[in-house]
Amino acid sequence: MRSDILKLYLDFGRVTTTPTQKGERELDVMSPDFEVKRINSERVVNFTKNDTRFIRIEEQVRLGNIARSISFVGDNESPLEKLKEKWTAWWVGYGPNYEVGGWDKLRAKALDYFFQQEVPKFQSEVVDHLYELAQQQVTEECQASYRKLLMSGPFSSGKAVKSYERERLPVMGLVLEKLDRFNGVVTLAVVDAWGELQAIRKLTSLLLY
Repeated sequence: MRSDILKLYLDFGRVTTTPTQKGERELDVMSPDFEVKRINSERVVNFTKNDTRFIRIEEQVRLGNIARSISFVGDNESPLEKLKEKWTAWWVGYGPNYEVGGWDKLRAKALDYFFQQEVPKFQSEVVDHLYELAQQQVTEECQASYRKLLMSGPFSSGKAVKSYERERLPVMGLVLEKLDRFNGVVTLAVVDAWGELQAIRKLTSLLLY
């Protein structure tokens, strides 16, 4: 039952976001999260394929800037209704002349309760699933970027003629770690021409524009 419900949400569900009063002020056109301010019934399946927007959606929900919902709006007949009819035929009985009674009546009430009270709770599992997919996509993109950097050739001063005659140079690197929207820590590291760490320092008061 659980796998069937989750599959319906992933295949036919639609994501909608609307801004709160706070979000109307905070998420202006200059905001990097303006894209997720208003999403109108976009299919859930779009967020499962190389998409990282759900991380930003949940961050803005947490900040109280937007409200997010997942429903089946836009379909002529709700997939949930079709699934309910299918399960009713299995466990209760089926047909226009079928009279529900005895245990079948109890099973019918149990199904009604399940679809009215329990099925909406599956939205939280769908949200967790989409969030994990978005995190995985970010991780894969970072891995690809870091791999490209690691596989880059050695730095050159431009004086050497042939690749194997390149002059080895010391390298300084800066890594920015964001703590929240306004604060971050910059780590500065210096390595010598042979890649040995010479100095490292964390800077908490460096502002980047």
